[in-house]
Amino acid sequence: LFRSTVGLSEMYNGVLSDYLTEALGWGWEACARRHSDVRKYEVAGVIERLREEFSQRSADIEVAKDVLVDAFAASHGRQPSAREVLKLRQQATLSTRPDKHVDSLAELVDGWRGRAREVLGSDPVAWVETLAGRNDLPLLRAGDLADEMLAEAAKVAAHTVAEKRATFARSNVFAEVLRQFHGVRFATADDRMAVVERTTELAVGEALLISPPELAHTPAAFQRPDGTSRFRPRGSEIYTTQDLLDAEVRLLDAGRSVGGPSVSPIVAADACARNLPGQGHPLSADQSAAVQQIVTSGRVVDVLVGAAGTGKSTAMRGAREAWEREHGVGSVVGLAPSAAAAEVLSDVVGIATENTAKWLTEAGRNTLRLAELDRLRADLHRASPSLHTRKLHYRAQTVTADIERWSLRPGQLVIVDEASMAGTFELDTLTEQARNAGAKVLLVGDWAQLSPVSAGGAFHLLAKDRDDAAQLHDVRRFRQEWERTASVDLRHGRADAADTYVTQGRVEGGDRESMLDLLYEAWRDDTRAGKRSLMIANDSQTVLDLNNRARADRVQAGAVSAGGVETANGSVAGVGDSVVTRRNQRGLATGRGWVKNGD
Repeated sequence: LFRSTVGLSEMYNGVLSDYLTEALGWGWEACARRHSDVRKYEVAGVIERLREEFSQRSADIEVAKDVLVDAFAASHGRQPSAREVLKLRQQATLSTRPDKHVDSLAELVDGWRGRAREVLGSDPVAWVETLAGRNDLPLLRAGDLADEMLAEAAKVAAHTVAEKRATFARSNVFAEVLRQFHGVRFATADDRMAVVERTTELAVGEALLISPPELAHTPAAFQRPDGTSRFRPRGSEIYTTQDLLDAEVRLLDAGRSVGGPSVSPIVAADACARNLPGQGHPLSADQSAAVQQIVTSGRVVDVLVGAAGTGKSTAMRGAREAWEREHGVGSVVGLAPSAAAAEVLSDVVGIATENTAKWLTEAGRNTLRLAELDRLRADLHRASPSLHTRKLHYRAQTVTADIERWSLRPGQLVIVDEASMAGTFELDTLTEQARNAGAKVLLVGDWAQLSPVSAGGAFHLLAKDRDDAAQLHDVRRFRQEWERTASVDLRHGRADAADTYVTQGRVEGGDRESMLDLLYEAWRDDTRAGKRSLMIANDSQTVLDLNNRARADRVQAGAVSAGGVETANGSVAGVGDSVVTRRNQRGLATGRGWVKNGD
C-alpha cells in the first residue's frame, strides 16, 4: 500500500477532475510548480490570488520546508536530494499542523465565502457560476485512444521514470502514466483506469526485469489466479532500462580506455614534488601518488575517491598544476552539482567552473548554434556590405563565442566534483563529449556519500570496477585521532561511531527548554567571539523562535536595525541581518558574480 501512495494520489486527482468536468463543466489548465518540474492542474478561470488565499496551509508548509532545507544545506554543506526534501516536507507538515477545531458546515461555508469575497470583490456564488462551460475537451471512452497513442505515452512515461531512477517498480511507472493523462478528460473513472492500466503494461513491457526468477515450485494452493506466487508481494518486481545499462557500459569502457590525453610521468612527478602555489608545502604522499596515477593514466575517465577531510580539494589543485604544465594554462575546467559548489571549486582549485546541469544544457544547444551559424554565414555570403551585415557579423561572433564556451577542447581535463551526485546519463553525456573532443574526465567524490537525484550509481560502479582506483585515505580535517576514526566509522555506517561521539561529549541531552537555552547560549558565545556559528532545529516554529530571540538580542546590542521588511514566515529582516538565498538568479549581480542558491 505504501508503495502505491503516489499512484493513488495521482489517480484521485485525475478521477476527481473528470467528475467535476462532467458535473459542472469545469475546465483545467496546467500550471508550473515552484519546486518541481511536474505540472499541476488547476480549475480554469480561478485567479492565482484566490488559489493562494485558499492554500495557506500549503504556504505554511512550504515556508517551514524551506527553513528546514536551508538548515540542512548549512549543516551538510550541500542541498538535500529529492528524497530528503520529501522527508523534510513531511516534517514541516507535522510541525505546522494546526490544532483541531470543529465547526459546522454552515460556519465553514460562510467563512470560505467571506474570504473569497475579499479577494474577488464580488459575490463568490455568482463568480463560481462563471466557471461552468469552460471545458473544451471531449470526454473520452477507453476505446477512443488508438494503441499507437498509448504506446507513445508509455514511451514518454518510461523515459521519465528511467531518468529519475536506476531501478524502478511497476508502481513508479503507474504513477507517471497517470500524470501523462492528467490533461485528458475521460467519461468515467473506469475509462481512465482502463487506459492507464493498458499504457502501464506497455511501458513495463519495454523495461528489463532484473528481479530474480522464482526457482522453487509454488503449489497451486499458494498461487494467485495469474499464476504468481502469493509469497512474493504483488508488484514487487524491479525493472531497469536498456538505455541505462548501455550508458553504464559506455562509462565502464571509457574508464578502461587509455586513449585519452595525459601528462608525462617526469612532468607529473616534478609538479607533485614542488610546493603548491600559495601553500608553502607539496602534496602529501597519498595525494601525490593519486595525482600522478590519474594524470599519467591516459584513461578517458578516471576517478578519485576520498572520504570527507582527506584532502580531495588539495589533490585537485595538484592535478591542475601537473596538467597545465603539459597542456597549458586554462586546460583544466571544473563542474559541480550546484552553482554555489561550482564557485567553491573555482576558488579552491583556481579554475573556470560551472554547474553540471547548466553545462550539459548549454552544450546540448550547440547543435542549434552551429545550424544558426551556417545560416548566418550563408546570409553574409549573399548580402552586400551594410548596417544589416554588420549586425549579422556581430551575431555570428556571438554565436561562435557561445559555441567555444560550451565546448570541450583537445587536451582538456574536466574535473567533476561531488561526482557521486551526478546521474548516470549526465556522466555518460559528459564522457561522450570528452571522448569526441579528445579530453579527459576526472570524477572526484565519495561513493559512501549522497547519491544523485536522477538515476545514478555510476561513480560507485566506476570506482569498484578497478582495483587500482586512485584513493585518499588519510583524514586531515580533525586534530583529534578519535575524531578521525569516528568520521571513518560514520562513513561506513558503523553504529559504534554514535557511542564514540556521546563518550567524547559531542552529544548533549535534556528537556526541550534546557536544550534550546544551551543551543542559543552556545551560538551567542560563538558570535560574540567573532566566530561563524549556526543554530539548527527540527521544525519551523522552533527555528522562527530562535531567530526572533537572536534578532532581539542583536537589535538591543545595536548590531541590527529594529525595522525592516516582513518575510514570508512573519519575521522581520532589516539592515545587519544575514539573509540566505534559496534560488539561483543569474540576472542579479553581486560583488563576486551573481546570486546563487545558498549564498
